[in-house]
Amino acid sequence: MGILLENNPNLTELAERYKKFDANREARQAYEDRVKYLRDQANLLYTAEVEGRAKGMEEGQRQAQLDIARRLKASGLSVTAIAQATGLPVEEVL
Repeated sequence: MGILLENNPNLTELAERYKKFDANREARQAYEDRVKYLRDQANLLYTAEVEGRAKGMEEGQRQAQLDIARRLKASGLSVTAIAQATGLPVEEVL
């Protein structure tokens, strides 16, 4: 690795900065805490998005069932048949 550092001033500078950073345990701990915090925040946002999408899908599916039930009821189909076709309870079809 010494040859790489000798031939590349950018790598030499980077290695020196890393040595200083590594020597300062407080700075390293603060950095690791910040990285953990950012990962936790990203995970919270992802989880909220997934849960929000799932809830939206459920609400949309339920709305579709109710819309279908209304149309079937308007066409004169029996409440029992509508409940069977849509999966809705008879009480909700009424």
